[in-house]
Amino acid sequence: MQQIIVVLEDNKESWQVIYTAYEIAARTGSNLIGAIISGTKPSEPDQRLEREFETGARAAGVRSKINTFSSLDQLIAFPDERDALFVSRASLTEQKALDQIMALMPCPLWIIPSQRSIRNILVLLDGIEKNSPALSLALSLARRQQTPLIFIGTGAGVPSDVEISELDMVRLNETNIDLDFVLKELKTNLVDLVFVSWPWENFHLWSAIQKSECVFALAPLFSSI
Repeated sequence: MQQIIVVLEDNKESWQVIYTAYEIAARTGSNLIGAIISGTKPSEPDQRLEREFETGARAAGVRSKINTFSSLDQLIAFPDERDALFVSRASLTEQKALDQIMALMPCPLWIIPSQRSIRNILVLLDGIEKNSPALSLALSLARRQQTPLIFIGTGAGVPSDVEISELDMVRLNETNIDLDFVLKELKTNLVDLVFVSWPWENFHLWSAIQKSECVFALAPLFSSI
């Protein structure tokens, strides 16, 4: 990853996302863009939040800058290239909000429930070629962090355009992936980050996002990243 956008809000949940973004950006050498959504004119609390965000980025050794947006739609349409958008799970109050965001997303959306150090990474596949964006991103991060990638998939599972080394993953080929099975695997394997292509139709993904304490990274099928 080269550029990460994190939505800045002055609350506990948002700061947990920001701290996670600092760690990921430091590990991957990414630039960090703090996005403030505040209408047409930044407020005094926004300016304080900017200073605190930039101070934290310097302490983490991360390059950062601030951009202000009038709405979430304007942020999603932001023309600069980005590799990920980080948001707090608390900011997504219903599945409809997630569906609306993902319908327009040009890059992976990371949904973060709480501050999390990323050690164990899992990717969900359903044996269809369309999953290669999620798998490619998961492999790239796992290799960079030198951490094993846990693989859960149905059928053959691995897209033909992705080269896989046996050292990269533990293969768990299942004929049926349901919500209970996935939640159990996340807990058993102490998973911190889940990559999955969007849209996901194998089970109710919204329920998994709400019930698990893992970070979920949703990779749009037609992402240019």
